[in-house]
Amino acid sequence: REFMRMRQPQLQSATTLYWIFAVFCVFELLRTPFSLSLPAPFGPKETQVWSIALFNFLIVLQGLLLGVFLTALGREQLAAQHYRLASIDPLTGIGNRRALDDRIEALARSPRGEDCVAVALLDIDRFKAINDELGHGFGDIVIVGAAMVARETLGDRKSTRLNSSHTVIS
Repeated sequence: REFMRMRQPQLQSATTLYWIFAVFCVFELLRTPFSLSLPAPFGPKETQVWSIALFNFLIVLQGLLLGVFLTALGREQLAAQHYRLASIDPLTGIGNRRALDDRIEALARSPRGEDCVAVALLDIDRFKAINDELGHGFGDIVIVGAAMVARETLGDRKSTRLNSSHTVIS
C-alpha cells in the first residue's frame, strides 16, 4: 500500500524495501519446487530443529526489516512533504524562491537544446504605498490577486513544476 501511495520522488527506503521484498519472494519461489521434500514448517515432512530455527529466524528478520524500513520510509516521506511545503508560498499557493532555485538547477542539469526557457518578472507598482496606506491585510489581497492573474495568464504548472520542463510561477 505504501509503494502504491508514493509515486514520486523515489525514496531510498522505498528502494531498500523493494529489495527486501524481492529477496523474500525469491526465497519463496526457490522453496516452492522443493516444498514436498522439505520438513515442516516449509513442507509436509517431519519437523527438523534446523527448519524451525530457520523459519523463526526468517520471520523475525522480515518483521525487523519491515519495521525499520517502514519507519525510515515514513520519515523520508514526511521530509519530502516538508520540503515541498517549504517551496510553496502559503499565501498565494505558487512557487517561492526555493522553487525557482530548484527549477533553475533542474534546467541546468538537463541536456542543452531540449528546453525553451523564459523568465518573467512581475512587479506590483506602488505596493509599499498600498501596504502603508491600506494595511498589510489589504496588501495580502493584492498579492493573491496578482498571483491569480499570473496563474491565469501564464498557466498553473504547480503539479509539474519540479518534474518537467514547464515554467515555474514564482
